[in-house]
Amino acid sequence: MTVEQEKALIATIDRLPKLSPEQEKALIKVCIQGQVLPLSELNIGQPFYRPPVIEITGMPKTFKTSFLKTYALFCAKKGIPVKVIPEPVAPFGRDQSPTAYNLVLAQRAADLLLTEQLSEGNGTALTLIDRGIYNEIPFLEVYADEEEIDHEDAEIASRYFTRFFGGFIDAVVICKASPQVSLSRENLRAANPDGRIMNIQTLGRLRSKFDDLPNRIAALRNETLLRNTPILIAELDSEQPATLYKGNMMRTIGSLTKICTSVIY
Repeated sequence: MTVEQEKALIATIDRLPKLSPEQEKALIKVCIQGQVLPLSELNIGQPFYRPPVIEITGMPKTFKTSFLKTYALFCAKKGIPVKVIPEPVAPFGRDQSPTAYNLVLAQRAADLLLTEQLSEGNGTALTLIDRGIYNEIPFLEVYADEEEIDHEDAEIASRYFTRFFGGFIDAVVICKASPQVSLSRENLRAANPDGRIMNIQTLGRLRSKFDDLPNRIAALRNETLLRNTPILIAELDSEQPATLYKGNMMRTIGSLTKICTSVIY
């Protein structure tokens, strides 16, 4: 990206006030390179055109729902209006058709998000979505690597959800753990080969995809009409010792909330 393109990018972000050079660089990294934004260093003062939405995503058994419940409780104690969009449910199991299963989850999450954001009574509540559209992209890419779906089809689906629904999501929290830890939390032996997702090989591929998800989100948004819309990305390793994990979780919640509350209240 040239200097002129970078300046043009910043100039088109009409949701943000005048930023410092350091803040501009941080936003460019998020928009273009998919790097993690130092949330605590960004102070936004201009109102959003709608309440912010935070998607909680990640590998199986990485405390996603626990994180969401903690976040909602944190907001309640602070007197911050918050709405939770629950995890979508498919009308059939993953084993029947893994690809269709995750496509249906992504579409149902998109439907719930769109309905919530376009409702007249949406008000100013911060919205938390439990496993939204970006959660399904790593799964589709794993299926493509395992030749259950063409890579081109996985890319088309990822672009579709990003193009038409990604603009409603302002931040993504990615929860991760090693395959061994995910399996142990499922009360399975690490060597157990059963389960479409809950096995060492597939979980290993999935971990790699979630590690790369910030880059994929940035690339997908850059390839669609969302290239000028910033998105905040935070990564949370649930494999850390309990005390360290809790501290990092609360810092992530505090940083995200500071940004969101500064722009809508």
